[in-house]
Amino acid sequence: GIAPGLVLGVLAFAAPLAAFLLAPAMFPAPDTLDKVLAGWGLDARHPGFTMAFMAIVNGPAEELFWRGWLQDRLLKGWRSGTVLVLLFSSYHVFTVGTLAPGGPGAALMLTGVIAGAVFWTWSRRRWGSVWPAVLSHWGATMGYMLVCAKLIAAR
Repeated sequence: GIAPGLVLGVLAFAAPLAAFLLAPAMFPAPDTLDKVLAGWGLDARHPGFTMAFMAIVNGPAEELFWRGWLQDRLLKGWRSGTVLVLLFSSYHVFTVGTLAPGGPGAALMLTGVIAGAVFWTWSRRRWGSVWPAVLSHWGATMGYMLVCAKLIAAR
C-alpha cells in the first residue's frame, strides 16, 4: 500500500496545481482565505504552519476515519461505498461553500472532493490498505495548501 500511495500522493499533489494554472479564478481570494483560516483558529500570516497543520492533521485523520475505520469495519459492498462517498462529500460541503469564489468555483471544488472520495474508497478496496488513500489525500491537501499559500503571499 505504501508504494502506490507515494505515486498517488505525487499525482494528487499535482492536481490542484494544474487546476490553478488552468483556472485561477476558481480559487479563493486572499481575503476569503484570511477569514476562513481565522474561523478555523489559524493565522493566514503563517501559511507554512497552516500547510503543516493541514498535511499532518487534516488529510491523514480524515482518511484514517473514513477509509481506515468506517469503510473497513462498518461498510461492505459497493452500495455502502456509495454511502461512504456521499457522507464524505457532504461533510465537505460547508468548507467548499466558505472557500469557493462562486458557483463555478464551488462546482470545481465539489467535483474534486467527490472524485477524491470515489478514488480513495476504491483504492482502499484495491490495495487492502489505507495508505494509498492517506498519502494521496495528503498530496492533494499539500497541493491545495501550496496554491493557497501562494495566493496569500501574492497580496
